[in-house]
Amino acid sequence: REAFAEAPHAVVFWVREYGLRELATHAPDFWAWRSGVFDFRSEQVGLPRSAMLNLLLDPLVFQDRGDLDRRISLYQGLIQEYSQVETPDERFLASLQLKLAQAFYLLARFSEAEKCAEEALQRSRRAGDRSAEAAALHILGMLAVERSRFDEAEKRYNESLIIFAELGDERGVAAIYHQLGLIAQERQQFDQAEGWYRKSLEVFERLGLERDAAASYHNLGIIAQERQQFDQAEGWCRKALEVFERLGLEREAASAYQWLGNIAFEQQQFDQAEGWYRKALEVFERLGHPPLQVDTLAQLGVLKRRQDLLPESVLWFGRALLIATDYQMRVTAQILIELVRLMRAMGQEQFTQAWRQAFGDQEAALEAIREAAAKLERPAG
Repeated sequence: REAFAEAPHAVVFWVREYGLRELATHAPDFWAWRSGVFDFRSEQVGLPRSAMLNLLLDPLVFQDRGDLDRRISLYQGLIQEYSQVETPDERFLASLQLKLAQAFYLLARFSEAEKCAEEALQRSRRAGDRSAEAAALHILGMLAVERSRFDEAEKRYNESLIIFAELGDERGVAAIYHQLGLIAQERQQFDQAEGWYRKSLEVFERLGLERDAAASYHNLGIIAQERQQFDQAEGWCRKALEVFERLGLEREAASAYQWLGNIAFEQQQFDQAEGWYRKALEVFERLGHPPLQVDTLAQLGVLKRRQDLLPESVLWFGRALLIATDYQMRVTAQILIELVRLMRAMGQEQFTQAWRQAFGDQEAALEAIREAAAKLERPAG
């Protein structure tokens, strides 16, 4: 593929449906290199089940938003195709629906992700596939967290934990420990959260799972940061970052950059914080999935407000709002509140001028900010 990319000529691949699926199976990132697809349907040939199962066992990785959209189309097509056979393979279809649920989750399409995960859960139970059942419960727990339904998430995680433990799946057990730590952290139960993270870390490190261990380093650092233990927090962060960069995990590395920015910000090292935030944002923009950018954009808004650079703060918070609104993210309400605060600090006229200078004709978003301000000013009841 790389050799073709260097060629000074266009290259045309003429393949049947089977060939397209072979590419999706053995070189999934190849899809990101396509400039056009012309569909001349020929005979329908099913992808070998063994090859497809190998694809489903791999982590869901993608080059960019277009690549992820193509993955979704691929999984949807395969689900439709294999659902129509005389005796559907429930185990196989559950695996496909789990992949589709993960893809929808990454796009913040939570209702669709939940539907796929629920269907995967039912299929896995009918098939007696305990591993897929645990994976479906894990995803449903993650989706419940996204909607702040922490009791429901904890229930799903504990159900998943029991199954992983019964199967002797230590990696699955450690993943659930990590998720339970996140719930405790959301509830401000930091001692409990640290306990879960350390239990998770003890299993990654023992199994030699560097990526998973680094995720625990990350969250142990966040706990240290919450306790104002900045040197310890930075130590955990840099330990995680070293793993992410060495393994070429751009998304995770960008999260670590942002975390280092947060640590610098809390110590009022604003120039250093901005450098880390911009480094994180550069990676998130390159990855091509806008929701990844929202938290970093909002943090830059906070930074500029702290520096009393209010028009710049409007720019960063505004960019965060436009993406969060587009993807119906739960953080939208908080971003609106931050923009209302800026409007009050600047005065409506100056705020409107700064908004229009940054976003031109995005009047619908500006009106949403005004409506949020009006609601906040109304007396309760």
